[in-house]
Amino acid sequence: MNKYMKYIAAVLLVLGVGFFAFQQYSAPDANAQDAGAATAAGLKTAWAVRCNDEEATKSENKRGKCEMFQRQDMKDSGQRVIEFAIGYPADQSNARGIFILPMGILLQPGVKLTIDDGKPLAFQVRYCLPNGCYAYVSLNDDLMDRLSKGNQATVEVTKADGQPLRIPVPLKGFTKALDQVQG
Repeated sequence: MNKYMKYIAAVLLVLGVGFFAFQQYSAPDANAQDAGAATAAGLKTAWAVRCNDEEATKSENKRGKCEMFQRQDMKDSGQRVIEFAIGYPADQSNARGIFILPMGILLQPGVKLTIDDGKPLAFQVRYCLPNGCYAYVSLNDDLMDRLSKGNQATVEVTKADGQPLRIPVPLKGFTKALDQVQG
């Protein structure tokens, strides 16, 4: 077997394992009001801040240098279910959200983000890599305010079998992380 065939076999193995884990995932109740409900369903959740270097971490002005994020992993396997990061790119006036979604989703229906019982915001998946599918969304001040005041966001995608998958994203701790990033 030449080196390209070995590479293709390794990629297919990784994708297959990720797809299998995703198909076994069943989202916690989308009506859960706090991180505890998601954690009880087998996910680890929390909002945190990460910066691009040590100097940015120590700086009081983190805007453009740091981002806030929540990554949800399955407790038993450590497999990522979703990651939602928010930052303020230097060349944009609005915040930008980046979602890393699991493999095995249909791209055409896109992604819906709902905050509490509000109207869903729809946007598209931009591309997929072996570690997940990436979707970007511009977050204006009104949307950031709704996220700050909300209890729960829900990210909805469609699995490969056509069934919807709703992933709850608790917003507890969102405002504290946002304050650190806006510095």
